[in-house]
Amino acid sequence: MSLFDDIKNILTGGGSPQDKAAEAKKVADDAAKAAADAKAKADEAAKAAADAATAAGAPDVAAQQAADAAKAAADQAAAEAQAVQEAHDQHIAEMAAAAATAAATAAAAHAAAAAPAALRTHTVVSGDTLSAIGAHYGVSWQSIASLNHIANPDLIYPGQVFQIPNH
Repeated sequence: MSLFDDIKNILTGGGSPQDKAAEAKKVADDAAKAAADAKAKADEAAKAAADAATAAGAPDVAAQQAADAAKAAADQAAAEAQAVQEAHDQHIAEMAAAAATAAATAAAAHAAAAAPAALRTHTVVSGDTLSAIGAHYGVSWQSIASLNHIANPDLIYPGQVFQIPNH
């Protein structure tokens, strides 16, 4: 399985966002270490080739070609490490965006739950009393009178619309 397959599995696999991020960081760190090791080996090989060419009395062209090949290998390893780092950074950004979206959704749900529900209403009909209306809705007549600014609770008229508290 290639490095990019590992990254793909990390990004699309299951697990919590924290687990995915930790795994992606581990893969990126491993890739960076592998790239550094490859560069060190390429540099070592280039030096050895240059030393061998010098010892054998070979022209500088062969040593230069060996050094160029080693540099190309090191550059490729560095490019792969950079690609892994970019994939890791993108993954972290996606995880942050997902966390922000989840937090916003949770905050909206909390705000909706905390917001008071709309008040109920009751239209007075002939024979209604505040105490009967309160008993019907499970609230005290005093809370209805207070909410609706009723000065005389014994004086209500058919057609009046009262707001009923929710508690």
